[in-house]
Amino acid sequence: MLAVALEGGSVGVYADDGLPVDPAADPQIKSTRGAEVLCVQWHPFEPLLAVGWSDGVVTLWDAREKRAGEDKVTHTAAVQVLQWSPDGRRLVAGDASGKLGVYKVDRRRPIPVVKYQVRCYP
Repeated sequence: MLAVALEGGSVGVYADDGLPVDPAADPQIKSTRGAEVLCVQWHPFEPLLAVGWSDGVVTLWDAREKRAGEDKVTHTAAVQVLQWSPDGRRLVAGDASGKLGVYKVDRRRPIPVVKYQVRCYP
């Protein structure tokens, strides 16, 4: 599957043939907060998509169940980087303020494990 950040704060998910996975629900993931999608990252083994938003929210979208869960508290700045651990058990998110968040993976929502503020020097 291919995930594409679209204008207007949404993510489209497409099959190998380029057609929407669910044409009736395209785009698959939409922001109701007016936020823009800044990054997307597929889980290394599961049909689970992480999405980083301009308002600091991290979303996990389960492609099997067509359901999303969110963390709205760890980041207060735009999430600019997402990276899964090689075994897929953790997700790291970095935001524009230098904060890193580490999440345990639950198919329903991202569960914050630890957060760390990186000091930025001029």
